[in-house]
Amino acid sequence: MERYEAAKDGLRKIDDKRLERNAKRESIAGFIRELEQRDMLMDEFDEGLWFATVDAVTVYFKHEITFTFKDGMDLNRSI
Repeated sequence: MERYEAAKDGLRKIDDKRLERNAKRESIAGFIRELEQRDMLMDEFDEGLWFATVDAVTVYFKHEITFTFKDGMDLNRSI
């Protein structure tokens, strides 16, 4: 019974990772579709692209800012 539970738990973890990767793939595909709809290089801020890629922006007290993208990546910058 213990081996069964361990195998079941391992399978659940693998399935969770698969679902997470599928969500990231869809997010990246959406970003690529957004870029493909453009005729030329961007030269000004694009609100649609911003909302398609950025999940959150956190501003910290000591002039630090973190951009959290929809794929889960964080980008830290000093301001």
